[in-house]
This record gives sequence, C-alpha cells and structure tokens, in this order.
Amino acid sequence: MVRWHTAWLASFLLLQVSASVRAAPPATDFAEARKFWAFQPVRRPVPPTVADADWVRTPVDRFILAKLEEAELPPAAPATRRELIRRVYFDLLGLPPTPQEVDAFVADPAPNAYERLVDHLLSSPHYGERWGQHWLDVVRFAESEGFEYDRALPGAWRYRDYVVRAFDEDKPYDRFVTEQLAGDEIGPDRHETRIAAGFHRFGAVRRNAGNQEVASSRNEVLTERIDIVGSAFLGLSVGCARCHDHKYDPIPQKDYYRLQAFLAGTREHNIILAGADEQARWKDRTDRINARVKKLKDQLQKLAGAERERMRTQIRETEAQLPDPLPALCTITTDETPTAMHVLLRGEWDKKGEPGRHAPVERAVARRDARAAPGNGRAQDAPGSLADRPIASVDGARDGQSDLAASLRSGAAPHAQ
Repeated sequence: MVRWHTAWLASFLLLQVSASVRAAPPATDFAEARKFWAFQPVRRPVPPTVADADWVRTPVDRFILAKLEEAELPPAAPATRRELIRRVYFDLLGLPPTPQEVDAFVADPAPNAYERLVDHLLSSPHYGERWGQHWLDVVRFAESEGFEYDRALPGAWRYRDYVVRAFDEDKPYDRFVTEQLAGDEIGPDRHETRIAAGFHRFGAVRRNAGNQEVASSRNEVLTERIDIVGSAFLGLSVGCARCHDHKYDPIPQKDYYRLQAFLAGTREHNIILAGADEQARWKDRTDRINARVKKLKDQLQKLAGAERERMRTQIRETEAQLPDPLPALCTITTDETPTAMHVLLRGEWDKKGEPGRHAPVERAVARRDARAAPGNGRAQDAPGSLADRPIASVDGARDGQSDLAASLRSGAAPHAQ
C-alpha cells in the first residue's frame, strides 16, 4: 500500500511539473479567424458558365448544373406537375393539396400556372403557421418559464401570433430582428413591438427555491438571453465565451460580456391590458376567494380520513372559482438600475473581473442614427438602425417583400427534380 501511494504521489508531482513548464497555447488571432467564410458579408455570386445553357431556367440552376457537369452526371428528369404541386404545398403549408387542386393545376395551360400557384399559397394564412413554427422552435417558444417553478408567461400566445403575422405579411427581416431585440425601445407605446420584445422572455428561467443569491439567479437569466441571441441571430453557440475566449469562433470573453451588458439594463415586464376598474374588481374577487381557500387549508390540518378528503375536494372547488388571469402581454422594459456587469472569471458570478460595458457592434449599415436616444442602446445597435423608421402596425400593413417571397415570385420556376 505504501508503495502504491508513493508511486501515485510521484506521478502526480510529475504531471504538475510538466504542466508548469508546458508552453502556453498561442493566443487566438481573432482578426484571422474573422476571415472565415461564415463571417464575411453576403455577396451576390456570379453564376458559373455551363455547357448545357438551354437547360437553365433561373440563375440557381447554373450552380446545380455546373456541379453535375463537373461530376459528369446528367440532370434528373423534370418533376411532373402532380409531383411539383405536392412538393410546393408541403414546403409552404405543410399540408398536401386536395385531389381537386391537383387536377386543376395539371389541367392549367397558362405559362405562369406555377407562379400563380405560389402566390396563392403565400397568401394563405397557413403559410405563416407553417413557417412561423420554425422560428418559434429557434427561440424556444413556450407559454411557461420551465425549470423549477414553471410559471406561466402571461399572454405568450401573442408572440406566437406576432411571428405568424410577420411571415404572412412579408415583414422585412431587418425589421423582424429589430422588433424582437429592441421593440420596447423603438415602439414603447405600441403593442406590436412590445409583444415582439417578448422574445427575451423565452427559455428556462432559473428560480431556485431557497436560493438567496439574487446575483447568481440574475446572471443565469442574462446567460439564457445571450445564448438565444447568439443562436437565433448569429447562428453561433456563444456560451463558450462565458468562461473563456471562444476556442472555435472569433468571440473574445470580453465581447461576450459587452453583449450581455446590453441586456443588463432590462427587466421582465408584464403589461396588463385591462382598465383600472376591471383590475380592481379582479383583485377584489381574487382576494376574497384566496382568503376562503386559506381558511379551508387551515381547517384541513385538523382533519383526517374521509373528512380530510372531503375538505380537499372543497378546496379544489373553491380554487376553481378564481377568475381567469387578466389579459396581458409579456415583454421587457428598461431598468433604471441596471445590473453592473463584469467579465466573470470562469463564468462564476462571484468572481468579478474588469467591468463589461456595451460597445457598438461593428457592422456595415446604410445609415446610422447618431443622435442620443433613451434606453440602453439596443435600438441603436440593432440591424439597420430602425429607431427612426416606421414599423408595421398591429393590424398588419404590408410593407416590403421577404427574400423568400421575392424569389418564389421571380416569374420563372427553377428546375424541380
């Protein structure tokens, strides 16, 4: 046994010495890392030259055909009209066409039959329901907070409907992004933009029973918010930079906390949509019923057997008389006493490093609003600086086309195979 301990101790000391003399890993070259293709501005590429130019219907076809010719493979046979209508229905609506719709499309002799079919499907409310579902999955939409208490989010369904409308109305993507990141700042008096800012309320909210460390819980809330901003809008899992410079993407730890500082000046905010009189009546009825429930629960402690079960039933029946929650929407608002941010050593809330202050994100935009504005900077640093541009109203003014709709309505269907 002594020999085993001696050998273990010698091995441990050897490892410690080796670690101390090992060369430090080279620092990440962020300027070089940002040259990776995924971080470059989107540019319109030049379609390649192809041998069988007659096969091409749209510029997209040139890219497909070029690779096929490179591999010496012939294109697949064109899809039949029956196949094409089923594909576009499933793509845009998630539902199959009826037999009557298939027959009508197959028999339509018009040269723009496909384009008219696409327009018809894009105008269907089911289009927004189908494609809005994908975005709701990205932002982790739910009607409760999850984790330990799983509290309900009041009026969370309003955000779901906002997303569906955004797709149905072809809302421009930069506006869609800005309304969610900073809707409470660019439209503080409008339901549409306040609902959009509810984006920040989704994801697990850690409210631990008995946790007295408020700063720890607040740090976890901000971490969840930054994680979804990175995943939804950057396509990056930025969470690694919470503890150290990101090892694979050009995100320094300092930038992570700069980004988090934008949201440190916000707090959860539920807006009750009922008037003062209705709120007073609701509170009076709720208080009276809760008082009866409390009295019954006090009596329950003194009962046993069948009497106890009858009392439990009476308590449930009394609780069922509570009024439904008042109409509300969940959003965020600017906090007058923002959380002080620091770079956290190893991501631990109680190991504070240098202060983390938000700084403008470097990006190319056509125009910036240089004027000082109230809030914490989210509206000024959202894509396209939309703080001074009109936003679609809640009743849905159609203003602009999405790239998807524009490409589908381009006038010439790409090869479908």
